[in-house]
Amino acid sequence: MKCKLGKKAKAFRDTRNDRQEIGKLMKDLNENSRMRIKKSQKMAKTRYLKEGQKSTKYFFNLNKDKHDPQIITGLLNKSGKFITDTMTMCKIASEYHKELQRPPQRNRNNKQKIENFLEVVTQTIDEKNTQLLEKDTNEIEVTKAINDSKHSTALGIDRIPYEFYKFWQKKYEQYKGHEDDPTIKEVKSIAQILMRVYNKIENNNLYNNNFVLGTMTLLYKKKDRQ
Repeated sequence: MKCKLGKKAKAFRDTRNDRQEIGKLMKDLNENSRMRIKKSQKMAKTRYLKEGQKSTKYFFNLNKDKHDPQIITGLLNKSGKFITDTMTMCKIASEYHKELQRPPQRNRNNKQKIENFLEVVTQTIDEKNTQLLEKDTNEIEVTKAINDSKHSTALGIDRIPYEFYKFWQKKYEQYKGHEDDPTIKEVKSIAQILMRVYNKIENNNLYNNNFVLGTMTLLYKKKDRQ
Protein backbone atom coordinates (compact mmCIF):
# COMPACT_ATOMS: atom_id res chain seq x y z
CA MET A 1 0.00 0.00 0.00
CA LYS A 2 2.82 2.42 0.91
CA CYS A 3 4.69 1.40 -2.24
CA LYS A 4 1.63 2.16 -4.41
CA LEU A 5 1.20 5.54 -2.75
CA GLY A 6 4.87 6.37 -3.21
CA LYS A 7 4.82 5.52 -6.91
CA LYS A 8 1.65 7.54 -7.43
CA ALA A 9 3.11 10.53 -5.60
CA LYS A 10 6.21 10.49 -7.84
CA ALA A 11 4.07 10.44 -10.99
CA PHE A 12 1.54 12.92 -9.58
CA ARG A 13 -0.09 15.39 -11.92
CA ASP A 14 -2.41 18.02 -10.52
CA THR A 15 -5.53 16.55 -12.06
CA ARG A 16 -8.84 15.60 -10.55
CA ASN A 17 -8.31 11.86 -11.19
CA ASP A 18 -4.84 11.84 -9.61
CA ARG A 19 -6.09 13.72 -6.54
CA GLN A 20 -8.99 11.29 -6.14
CA GLU A 21 -6.72 8.25 -6.56
CA ILE A 22 -4.18 9.51 -4.01
CA GLY A 23 -7.02 10.34 -1.62
CA LYS A 24 -8.35 6.79 -2.02
CA LEU A 25 -4.89 5.25 -1.46
CA MET A 26 -4.39 7.32 1.71
CA LYS A 27 -7.81 6.27 2.98
CA ASP A 28 -6.99 2.60 2.27
CA LEU A 29 -3.60 2.98 3.97
CA ASN A 30 -5.18 4.50 7.10
CA GLU A 31 -7.77 1.71 7.17
CA ASN A 32 -5.02 -0.90 6.78
CA SER A 33 -3.07 0.64 9.69
CA ARG A 34 -6.23 0.77 11.82
CA MET A 35 -6.92 -2.94 11.17
CA ARG A 36 -3.33 -3.88 12.05
CA ILE A 37 -3.55 -1.96 15.34
CA LYS A 38 -6.89 -3.59 16.12
CA LYS A 39 -5.42 -7.03 15.40
CA SER A 40 -2.44 -6.32 17.70
CA GLN A 41 -4.80 -5.18 20.46
CA LYS A 42 -6.84 -8.39 20.14
CA MET A 43 -3.67 -10.51 20.28
CA ALA A 44 -2.46 -8.66 23.38
CA LYS A 45 -5.87 -9.08 25.03
CA THR A 46 -5.92 -12.79 24.17
CA ARG A 47 -2.47 -13.29 25.66
CA TYR A 48 -3.45 -11.42 28.80
CA LEU A 49 -6.60 -13.55 29.22
CA LYS A 50 -4.54 -16.68 28.69
CA GLU A 51 -1.47 -15.88 30.79
CA GLY A 52 -2.07 -12.56 32.55
CA GLN A 53 -3.98 -13.95 35.53
CA LYS A 54 -1.90 -17.06 36.11
CA SER A 55 1.35 -17.49 38.01
CA THR A 56 3.44 -17.26 34.85
CA LYS A 57 6.58 -15.30 34.03
CA TYR A 58 4.43 -13.04 31.83
CA PHE A 59 2.11 -12.27 34.76
CA PHE A 60 4.96 -11.41 37.15
CA ASN A 61 6.59 -9.19 34.52
CA LEU A 62 3.31 -7.28 34.16
CA ASN A 63 3.26 -6.53 37.88
CA LYS A 64 6.97 -6.04 38.43
CA ASP A 65 8.02 -2.60 39.55
CA LYS A 66 10.09 -0.90 36.89
CA HIS A 67 13.25 0.75 38.18
CA ASP A 68 15.83 2.81 36.37
CA PRO A 69 19.17 0.97 36.08
CA GLN A 70 21.49 1.80 38.98
CA ILE A 71 24.79 2.65 37.34
CA ILE A 72 27.92 2.70 39.51
CA THR A 73 29.74 5.87 38.57
CA GLY A 74 32.69 5.52 40.94
CA LEU A 75 34.47 3.45 43.61
CA LEU A 76 36.42 4.29 46.74
CA ASN A 77 40.08 3.25 46.65
CA LYS A 78 42.09 2.16 49.71
CA SER A 79 42.87 5.79 50.50
CA GLY A 80 39.17 6.66 50.57
CA LYS A 81 39.38 8.67 47.34
CA PHE A 82 36.37 8.50 45.01
CA ILE A 83 37.57 7.18 41.62
CA THR A 84 35.48 7.60 38.45
CA ASP A 85 37.99 6.46 35.81
CA THR A 86 36.68 3.18 34.31
CA MET A 87 40.03 1.37 34.01
CA THR A 88 41.02 2.31 37.57
CA MET A 89 37.59 1.19 38.84
CA CYS A 90 38.11 -2.23 37.19
CA LYS A 91 41.53 -2.50 38.85
CA ILE A 92 40.09 -1.58 42.28
CA ALA A 93 37.29 -4.16 41.95
CA SER A 94 39.69 -6.86 40.70
CA GLU A 95 42.15 -6.31 43.56
CA TYR A 96 39.30 -6.28 46.09
CA HIS A 97 37.93 -9.65 44.96
CA LYS A 98 41.42 -11.13 44.66
CA GLU A 99 42.00 -10.17 48.29
CA LEU A 100 38.68 -11.78 49.31
CA GLN A 101 39.59 -15.08 47.64
CA ARG A 102 43.18 -15.20 48.83
CA PRO A 103 43.71 -18.26 51.08
CA PRO A 104 44.41 -17.34 54.72
CA GLN A 105 47.96 -17.64 55.99
CA ARG A 106 48.40 -20.66 58.22
CA ASN A 107 50.77 -20.78 61.15
CA ARG A 108 51.92 -23.68 63.32
CA ASN A 109 48.92 -23.32 65.63
CA ASN A 110 46.50 -23.65 62.69
CA LYS A 111 48.24 -26.79 61.46
CA GLN A 112 48.07 -28.35 64.92
CA LYS A 113 44.32 -27.70 65.09
CA ILE A 114 43.83 -29.43 61.73
CA GLU A 115 45.86 -32.45 62.87
CA ASN A 116 43.88 -32.64 66.13
CA PHE A 117 40.62 -32.54 64.18
CA LEU A 118 41.69 -35.29 61.77
CA GLU A 119 42.59 -37.56 64.71
CA VAL A 120 38.98 -37.58 65.95
CA VAL A 121 37.37 -38.04 62.52
CA THR A 122 36.25 -41.65 62.19
CA GLN A 123 33.71 -41.44 59.35
CA THR A 124 35.13 -42.50 55.98
CA ILE A 125 33.75 -43.31 52.54
CA ASP A 126 32.85 -46.97 52.13
CA GLU A 127 34.19 -49.14 49.32
CA LYS A 128 31.02 -48.86 47.23
CA ASN A 129 31.09 -45.05 47.20
CA THR A 130 34.85 -45.06 46.59
CA GLN A 131 34.36 -47.14 43.44
CA LEU A 132 31.47 -44.90 42.40
CA LEU A 133 33.66 -41.80 42.64
CA GLU A 134 36.43 -43.47 40.62
CA LYS A 135 34.09 -44.23 37.70
CA ASP A 136 33.85 -41.99 34.66
CA THR A 137 31.00 -39.50 34.42
CA ASN A 138 28.13 -41.12 32.51
CA GLU A 139 25.45 -39.75 30.18
CA ILE A 140 22.68 -40.11 32.78
CA GLU A 141 24.54 -37.83 35.22
CA VAL A 142 25.16 -35.17 32.56
CA THR A 143 21.52 -35.29 31.38
CA LYS A 144 20.32 -34.89 34.99
CA ALA A 145 22.64 -31.91 35.49
CA ILE A 146 21.25 -30.26 32.33
CA ASN A 147 17.62 -30.90 33.32
CA ASP A 148 18.16 -29.68 36.91
CA SER A 149 19.79 -26.40 35.85
CA LYS A 150 17.72 -23.28 36.46
CA HIS A 151 16.35 -20.96 33.80
CA SER A 152 17.17 -17.25 33.49
CA THR A 153 20.41 -17.44 35.48
CA ALA A 154 23.40 -15.15 34.96
CA LEU A 155 25.49 -16.07 31.91
CA GLY A 156 29.06 -17.28 32.19
CA ILE A 157 31.98 -15.83 30.26
CA ASP A 158 31.01 -17.91 27.18
CA ARG A 159 27.56 -16.18 27.19
CA ILE A 160 25.81 -19.54 26.66
CA PRO A 161 22.69 -19.94 28.85
CA TYR A 162 21.50 -23.25 30.33
CA GLU A 163 18.45 -23.00 28.07
CA PHE A 164 20.74 -23.65 25.08
CA TYR A 165 21.78 -27.07 26.43
CA LYS A 166 18.21 -27.90 27.43
CA PHE A 167 16.88 -27.02 23.97
CA TRP A 168 19.61 -29.11 22.28
CA GLN A 169 18.92 -32.14 24.50
CA LYS A 170 15.16 -31.77 23.90
CA LYS A 171 15.76 -31.87 20.12
CA TYR A 172 17.86 -35.02 20.56
CA GLU A 173 15.10 -36.70 22.61
CA GLN A 174 12.64 -35.90 19.80
CA TYR A 175 15.06 -37.33 17.22
CA LYS A 176 15.58 -40.63 19.09
CA GLY A 177 13.69 -43.46 17.45
CA HIS A 178 13.79 -41.80 14.00
CA GLU A 179 17.45 -42.57 13.19
CA ASP A 180 16.47 -44.54 10.06
CA ASP A 181 14.23 -41.79 8.68
CA PRO A 182 16.23 -39.95 5.94
CA THR A 183 13.77 -37.03 5.99
CA ILE A 184 14.70 -36.08 9.56
CA LYS A 185 17.97 -34.27 10.20
CA GLU A 186 20.35 -36.07 12.56
CA VAL A 187 20.74 -34.57 16.02
CA LYS A 188 23.68 -35.48 18.27
CA SER A 189 23.24 -35.76 22.03
CA ILE A 190 24.74 -32.76 23.84
CA ALA A 191 24.89 -34.91 26.99
CA GLN A 192 27.11 -37.46 25.20
CA ILE A 193 29.35 -34.70 23.83
CA LEU A 194 29.79 -33.11 27.27
CA MET A 195 30.34 -36.53 28.88
CA ARG A 196 33.27 -37.24 26.54
CA VAL A 197 34.74 -33.79 27.20
CA TYR A 198 34.47 -34.12 31.01
CA ASN A 199 36.02 -37.60 31.06
CA LYS A 200 38.85 -36.56 28.77
CA ILE A 201 39.63 -33.60 31.03
CA GLU A 202 39.59 -35.79 34.17
CA ASN A 203 41.43 -38.83 32.80
CA ASN A 204 44.16 -36.83 31.07
CA ASN A 205 44.57 -34.22 33.83
CA LEU A 206 43.83 -31.45 31.36
CA TYR A 207 43.71 -27.96 32.80
CA ASN A 208 43.17 -24.55 31.29
CA ASN A 209 43.11 -21.19 33.03
CA ASN A 210 39.88 -20.42 31.15
CA PHE A 211 38.09 -22.98 33.37
CA VAL A 212 38.19 -20.54 36.27
CA LEU A 213 37.50 -17.32 34.38
CA GLY A 214 34.30 -15.49 35.25
CA THR A 215 32.45 -12.25 34.65
CA MET A 216 32.44 -9.75 37.51
CA THR A 217 29.50 -7.36 37.90
CA LEU A 218 29.65 -4.48 40.37
CA LEU A 219 26.58 -4.14 42.60
CA TYR A 220 25.74 -1.65 45.34
CA LYS A 221 25.80 -2.84 48.93
CA LYS A 222 22.59 -2.21 50.86
CA LYS A 223 22.42 1.38 52.11
CA ASP A 224 25.91 2.06 50.76
CA ARG A 225 25.92 3.82 47.39
CA GLN A 226 29.72 3.97 47.40
